[in-house]
Amino acid sequence: MRQIEREKKLKREEVEAKKKIKEQIEADKRARKEKVKIFVATFRSDMQAEQERLARSGQKPPAPAAGAPPAASAPRPALTANHTTARIQIRPSGIPGAPTSIVKMLPAIATIHDLAESLIADGLPGYSVSRAKFMQVYPRKEYDRSEWGKQLKDLGGLVPSGTVMLLLG
Repeated sequence: MRQIEREKKLKREEVEAKKKIKEQIEADKRARKEKVKIFVATFRSDMQAEQERLARSGQKPPAPAAGAPPAASAPRPALTANHTTARIQIRPSGIPGAPTSIVKMLPAIATIHDLAESLIADGLPGYSVSRAKFMQVYPRKEYDRSEWGKQLKDLGGLVPSGTVMLLLG
């Protein structure tokens, strides 16, 4: 009987502990929401003050920042985006003395061949365009020389950003 009472007591304590944890999580959520509200209110008041200052000085207020919350009456942007640049992270594999990662920003209409030529300036040991091979890890795809003339946006997975492995052949 004592054993059964101990198990019941432990179970009650466990339920109470879980309840306290859930209450703490909810309190943390409420606190975070309140911090966000304060930040947004401060941001808006700072923006209004800046616009008023610019209006008094006769200057035109700047266009809304990318991180600014959209106005309630502003139309929402289309779900599909037309990206004009590609941020490609290149991970040299099996090249001693090479950095672990190289990041290149290229226009979306550039080709894999343009990417290969842009790596010449990085001075990778033993690197040449004729030896370069590029492979995308996920989804797994090796870019053949026949694809080197295609635009990055047409290859899929590289625009607006992507990662490729650089291998020397």
